[in-house]
Amino acid sequence: MIAGHDWSRTALGARARWPVGAATMVAMILESRQPMFLLWGPERTLVYNDAYVPLLGAKHPSALGRPFLEVWEEAVDSLKPLVDRVFEGHSNYMDHIHLMLDRGEGLREAHFSFSHSPVRDTDGRVGGLLCVCTETTAGVLAERSRRVVEERMREIQSELAHMSRFTALGEMASALAHELNQPLAAISNYLTGCRELLEDPGERDDALVRDAIGEAAAQALRAGEIIRSLRAFVSRAEARRQPVPLETLVSETLALALLGSSHVEVRVNVRIGSELRVLVDRIQIQQVVLNIVRNAVEAMQGRPVRTLEIVASASPHDGMVDVAISDTGGGIHPAVAAKLFQPFQTTKPNGMGVGLSICRTIVEAHGGRIAAETRADEGTTFRLSLPAAGEEGERDAA
Repeated sequence: MIAGHDWSRTALGARARWPVGAATMVAMILESRQPMFLLWGPERTLVYNDAYVPLLGAKHPSALGRPFLEVWEEAVDSLKPLVDRVFEGHSNYMDHIHLMLDRGEGLREAHFSFSHSPVRDTDGRVGGLLCVCTETTAGVLAERSRRVVEERMREIQSELAHMSRFTALGEMASALAHELNQPLAAISNYLTGCRELLEDPGERDDALVRDAIGEAAAQALRAGEIIRSLRAFVSRAEARRQPVPLETLVSETLALALLGSSHVEVRVNVRIGSELRVLVDRIQIQQVVLNIVRNAVEAMQGRPVRTLEIVASASPHDGMVDVAISDTGGGIHPAVAAKLFQPFQTTKPNGMGVGLSICRTIVEAHGGRIAAETRADEGTTFRLSLPAAGEEGERDAA
């Protein structure tokens, strides 16, 4: 096609009298399997090799011998400054340049890596531009799709985690109602007594009224703290990792997890040093601990010994804090244990089967690990590793 083309009306001139620089570059690019093209002269006359043809699409073969910026007129604003700079004598390399091109299917997004080099004529002046190019559109779009899928998966996991917290609270609804009813009933009784004392001047005792009002206020604070804990637990706030005292995190979670379980008479043993701090999203890790503790309480119902033990220690090797949550339940059946953390695996009649799967997702998203050790008729131990909040971790969080 190059040999049969009429070049006499272009900046290159008749084929037999091409400038040495241009003839040499064309001979070289025709031997290459890498997409390459040459632009020559003020009109930026385009000459390309076979490997460049797929990049042209429907613009081939009419693009051969035409001005480059006419061929790609839809992208002239992006391409002209690059081309002009090379004709001024500067080499140029760009990776994943974004262009909107029409290659016969309308404007489509395209990405390329370009290497532009000036080509000099015998007098030393820049007569042309040599471009070695690679289309990276497929890779860029695939990476973008992967990120979109990952982001969507994170959104789905967040929704599942949020739904799981509501499900846990739904299961505790009667216990929560009872827990709130106690301070509210106490407030009502104290204030009723105050009214009766104030209505009967002969029975009025200012000190007693003052004490009763103080007790009512304390019960109101207790009810408010319960509601605050519930609101925080079911919140959809943006995940934020901060240094948190592990002892406080666990004690707050136990207060929620053990609501309504007084009839089970579980003995709780917590051994967590006050110096242990973890760099975590408090609500997410509370969700993990609550799920494990509530499962443990259920597993111990009807057992002769009902002991829940939570022990934590700093790992000396990897900057993590190891947490072990053990119960004296009946253990987990081997068939269930093998797929314990897989979604939709449950032994509960009304269970969703996503609780422990979400726990694993949360822990691993924090850079930690979760595993379970179970022994038939001897109980189960869940082991978590969470990032320790040292001085460096606190600086990162800040």
